[in-house]
Amino acid sequence: MFASGYFYKHKDEANIWKFILRKTKHLIIPLYLWNIFYGILIHIIKPFGFFTEADVNFNTIFLCPIYHGQQFILNRGGWYIIPLFMVHVANIIFRKLLDKLNIKINEWVYFAICVGLGILGVILAKSGYENSLQLVVCRFLYFAPFYSLGILYKKYEKNANIFA
Repeated sequence: MFASGYFYKHKDEANIWKFILRKTKHLIIPLYLWNIFYGILIHIIKPFGFFTEADVNFNTIFLCPIYHGQQFILNRGGWYIIPLFMVHVANIIFRKLLDKLNIKINEWVYFAICVGLGILGVILAKSGYENSLQLVVCRFLYFAPFYSLGILYKKYEKNANIFA
């Protein structure tokens, strides 16, 4: 998340739909292509006694990546992609909304807001909001401060001389 925030460019705010389309092309489409690949692989090796508990169906191919990302053992590492996409999209929409309202927000204030969102995500997860769509929302909220910290760090890194 930090690295994604670090490489975020404010010029991306010019065209939200182009940004969302690019993120869909680079995050969501590969996620689903890999998920389809793993679903086919599971389906092929299942008769040989591998992953016998794994079901390959519409739900595991298309919905589980959104809900929890744990549908196939082989691609569990992709669970973070949907929340990452959500953080990207929420960030650019929030910034564009502020721009439309002529509100200039300090990056430290934006970071503080994101820290509040992260705390809310942890509170919700600890309160039992961790089923289906609730889980992805908790993950999104939890990731927001790390993404924002990447943006903040990038903005001030040239001025920071911690070794001086």
